[in-house]
Amino acid sequence: MTHVMARRIAFVSAVCGLVLVGTAGQAGAQPAAGSGSRWTIEVFGGVAAGSEGTSGSVAPARPAGAPFTTEAGRPSRQVPSWFFGDGALLLNQVIEQFEGISGASLPRMVSLDAALGRSAATRAGGAAFGVRLGRAIGDRLAVDVSVERSLTSLGFTDEVSAALDASSDAFEAAFNGLLATAPVTMLAVNSQVTRDDRSSSQTRIDASVRWTVARRGRLEAYLRGGGGVVLNSGDAPRAVINGNYSFRLFGFFAMQETDRVVIELTQPKSAAMGAVGAGFTYDLSASTGVRVDARLSLSRNATTVMVSGSPSITTQASGDVLPSATTPGIQFSSRAGVLSSLSAPATTWTTFSGSGLSRHVAVSIGLFRRF
Repeated sequence: MTHVMARRIAFVSAVCGLVLVGTAGQAGAQPAAGSGSRWTIEVFGGVAAGSEGTSGSVAPARPAGAPFTTEAGRPSRQVPSWFFGDGALLLNQVIEQFEGISGASLPRMVSLDAALGRSAATRAGGAAFGVRLGRAIGDRLAVDVSVERSLTSLGFTDEVSAALDASSDAFEAAFNGLLATAPVTMLAVNSQVTRDDRSSSQTRIDASVRWTVARRGRLEAYLRGGGGVVLNSGDAPRAVINGNYSFRLFGFFAMQETDRVVIELTQPKSAAMGAVGAGFTYDLSASTGVRVDARLSLSRNATTVMVSGSPSITTQASGDVLPSATTPGIQFSSRAGVLSSLSAPATTWTTFSGSGLSRHVAVSIGLFRRF
């Protein structure tokens, strides 16, 4: 739980304390709670924080791209992206070959493989609010049905965000260094990461049994336990990396290739959950009261990391080809019908599937009425 969430929870507790202090002086003048009122209706609001589980399964490594022979007669492979997998491997193999030929040190590509092969999700804290209907079934037992809306949005972890930035920076350094060894002019290399956290939230619907464990005057303390369902809504957060390089071969033949990668966090629309909690109530009158409630809910972590690569190449009939004289080789092509190494078909796959438990903690203060 972040320091910000801790401060918010402390604020809610302080507000509750002020309410109790303000009403304690009136306790003697208030009538006792009506024993004939067995139903309660409540509105509440507060703060919530969540955490996604970090355990899960990593997808098997994608096979190497389809092989082909460059115009220089060297073996190469079709890859969907330079940012991960076989594309990052091929690019670094070629850079290593150039280093051996030139004797100069060249920047390497930083692959996203490690970042994509682990849990990438975190859940930020936010406001929580809802309604609760209760029914007494004995002197100390009651059943509550709650609907809670929590604005705890899903997003990328700081570690994954840092990995995206590092790979994007490495793209520019690697291609600036590599293409500077070729007979090209008007070289321009750029890469940019854009993050779209979007709007995601959760709705929790649960039924629980509430057991009063202590009474003192108008104050009651209780424990609760139950279960229900959590509904995930909103769009999944995603990050997009767009890498692009353009140049003119021998000052005449224009070449341009774009490497686009989309990383998206997905989660099921709904999941079963269990919940436990504790709290206390304070009667303001025979028919109204204040409740402070804290709950921990657990549900299955099924968040996945989805990755798609969709390269695009600008080609024309009068284009040209730039192959490397290395083994393996890399080939840039603007000539229609001649393969570029960055030419694998667009594809989407799951790199990580979460497991274990997701946790959600909510602290709220509410006003209830008996009827």
